Amino acid sequence: MLQHLTQLWQYFRRHRMQALALVLFLAVLVAIHTWWLRPLMDESLDLTERIGREQGLIAKYQEKLEQAKELGSQLEDQEKELKRIQERLVQGKDPYQLAAALGELAVGKKTEDLTLKSYQVLNTVEYGLYREVRLQFILSANISGFYQFLAGLESSREAISVQELNVQQRRVRQGPDLSVTVVVAALMEKPKAGGNK
Repeated sequence: MLQHLTQLWQYFRRHRMQALALVLFLAVLVAIHTWWLRPLMDESLDLTERIGREQGLIAKYQEKLEQAKELGSQLEDQEKELKRIQERLVQGKDPYQLAAALGELAVGKKTEDLTLKSYQVLNTVEYGLYREVRLQFILSANISGFYQFLAGLESSREAISVQELNVQQRRVRQGPDLSVTVVVAALMEKPKAGGNK
């Protein structure tokens, strides 16, 4: 073992300039790595992490943007639906005028098939700028007259829906054999402040 150490020492003495250059080169590499490359690597890691965070934010904002576009599309659809409903709102302020107009529209010409016995306003419920008016019609009709009444309501441009329907058959020799009670709901404009209901 001593012999090996002696040989190594002799080799080092013969090549001391080369060994010194190697040690100096390694010291310079350590210094460069410590003062120059290490900060660059740390900065590179920081930038990589920052890029990852920024990409996460971008993905999140793109998702929010897609949701906003979808919401905008839904709002446009709802605005179109609102305009369509506004066009179908009953113009006017008096529910009794509406009942008379609907009765006239639905019954049309007086025939043997259909007779409007009475109509009345049951109630009105206000919703923001609009109100829902419930009307009751009592009819004597046969099947074709009853169909005529419903077709007349359907042909109306106003927003009207049948909410209740009670049909009873009567035993008669001539004339309409059905006694019909129909409750409809119509959307009307809400009267302005100080106006008539």
